[in-house]
Amino acid sequence: MSARNYNWITAILAAAVAPMAVGQLVSYRGLDHTPLGAATLVVLPNDTLQVSNIGPLGADGVSVDLTGAQFARGAFADVIPGATWQAETFSGATSLALTRFVGVGADWELFHSFPFLGAVVMDVEAFLDGELVASATSTGGPLVLFATSRWQVSYATEVAGVVRTTIEFDPTPVLVLGTPMAQNADRLVISTSIPTSLPTLTRVDITAMGTTDFRVTDGMLGMFGHRHRALGQATLDASGLCPSCTLHISNIGSSGNDGVEVELDGAVGFSTVWAPLPAPFPNGASLVSSAIGTVGGVPDTLFGELAFEDQGANLRVSADFSGVGATTRIVEVYLRGVLVHRLTGQSGASVATLADTDWPIGTSAHTRVIGDLLPGFRATWPASVSFTLSGGPIVSGDELVVMAENPTNIPSKLAAKQDNETDLPGLDIANENCIPECPGDVDGDNDVDISDLGIVLMNFGMAGATINDGDMNGDTFVNITDLGIVLGAFGESCPDCEQQN
Repeated sequence: MSARNYNWITAILAAAVAPMAVGQLVSYRGLDHTPLGAATLVVLPNDTLQVSNIGPLGADGVSVDLTGAQFARGAFADVIPGATWQAETFSGATSLALTRFVGVGADWELFHSFPFLGAVVMDVEAFLDGELVASATSTGGPLVLFATSRWQVSYATEVAGVVRTTIEFDPTPVLVLGTPMAQNADRLVISTSIPTSLPTLTRVDITAMGTTDFRVTDGMLGMFGHRHRALGQATLDASGLCPSCTLHISNIGSSGNDGVEVELDGAVGFSTVWAPLPAPFPNGASLVSSAIGTVGGVPDTLFGELAFEDQGANLRVSADFSGVGATTRIVEVYLRGVLVHRLTGQSGASVATLADTDWPIGTSAHTRVIGDLLPGFRATWPASVSFTLSGGPIVSGDELVVMAENPTNIPSKLAAKQDNETDLPGLDIANENCIPECPGDVDGDNDVDISDLGIVLMNFGMAGATINDGDMNGDTFVNITDLGIVLGAFGESCPDCEQQN
């Protein structure tokens, strides 16, 4: 999985303070888990969910409520050789399994079927570090054999008319049936074409027999083509069919740790639009958007935050770009796309103040120079509002752009974006979009062409360079490595973010 820069955040739930066995629904990672058969669920202090009391009939396990998600992802541990496992994902429209796989014996004997879709031909691909190492086309029955005790799985992901399940694990020998020999791999992708759009999903059931227990170590909902993990004690709920779908974030307390993390696959920009926030807000209510990515070659670095805090009569906007080494900011206000005012050299935490009723409807984060946009955030409003800029005038507009001024490190890509809330009644995300990473794209126009090559050649040998100078690998030099990256991707355009899952 090293080709993807995942960002893992450990959220300690209130229910995880001490082990607690229950025979009914358990909230874990912001999702509802219900025991199946005679199984019992225990939330452990190390923030894992243990599924125990598994009998010999294969009916015991756990059911995870997906609440209308497009797809879902889970991580599991303590898979014991000799046990039999089955996972099925169900559609709310039909209550039929859309995807199924079964593990048997010391090796995994993986079956995959789509009875609702009526599909019989499935493509199986095995990857190691993002490189394809084996593939085959199968017709039902066993597909692949491998042995592992830890795995992650994305259920029933739909991309461009294809349903696929992705299973990820530590590097291990994998035999894709129909191929001559086993290959080391860390990811399997099983896919099939579908005639219609995939309906929303209601649940995934994981059952087992021949083992004592297993553990759930993570869980995410897939919406808008992206994976969402609950932060703190927040709960996630999904509704509607995308693009007219909504992700609901609720159970937000006063700690400031509750919210949602969106896991990205190397995007260089990401935007979130939420439905009108439910006023009135208590004093101290806040919303913080954080961007995490690779900065100066170091992954999982917080490069910036944009925060909104209700202070009574005022809504305070603040920002922090210390992660990219910037001590001052550039602030811009726009009205219907036209620049109204530009302020440079702003320092301190505060960016601006507004009336406390003027909460934004969305934010976006950019991790590198895209056109003239430095690393920073953009916040939007449905109509013109009045900004009192710190160190500047009072101006009216519907868009606020806050950028790092003279950063010492420009982030090359995003791994995650977080929205953390305090004392908000709830947050509904109505839309998300991302700008995909495009290796070799120097000028940020989402393709690699003669313009990008020209910039690298013009700046060849430059030290202290940034991405828009042609430094593609983040070592601050424009050299033969960067030229090779551009030439290797020449003529390519960026794939859609939703096709990178």
